[in-house]
Amino acid sequence: MTIGSEVFAKYKIFMGLAMSVGVAAGGVVLAPAAMASEGEQGAASRQAGFTGWSVAKRTVISKTLLTSTQRGKKLSSMYCHGSSSSGCDVSRSVSLTNTTQTGYGLSGAQVSAQLGLSTSTSTTTTATCHAPKKRGVQGYETGYRYKYKVRSVRTFINAGHATSVKETKTTGWLYAYRPRGVLCVATA
Repeated sequence: MTIGSEVFAKYKIFMGLAMSVGVAAGGVVLAPAAMASEGEQGAASRQAGFTGWSVAKRTVISKTLLTSTQRGKKLSSMYCHGSSSSGCDVSRSVSLTNTTQTGYGLSGAQVSAQLGLSTSTSTTTTATCHAPKKRGVQGYETGYRYKYKVRSVRTFINAGHATSVKETKTTGWLYAYRPRGVLCVATA
């Protein structure tokens, strides 16, 4: 082996290692998911000469509405108890909170958008609850509860060309909650 071929062999090994961690030919570093869009990443991963895994395409699948009357969190400001001579009313402006579980790097906003739901984290509404004499009333969030999964699919790229080798992963069930109002529940 000549010195020139020995240096070339080390260079090939170095470039092979570098490309497996996301450096394309020419020293272009592929941005992680949080730093570039999937389109930009996909284009970078298909760059001529690149060998390695493409950026994962992540999608929400198996969306199911579980209930439209899911009782959410207790609203501590929405409580009153009627006296022995009269009932009571409680009327408040309350903030209702959306929750969205995520998987494989998708943000809550990305999951919500794929589910076709609002991407806001909360909404404000005014609600009124009434309790009769000697009874109480407690307000709770009520709303829609969904279940879904997130699927991640990556394709192996060889010398800048997509191959038929794919890696598919799917989360277990994840859940989202979207409040639609306030539920007034009678108490003793």
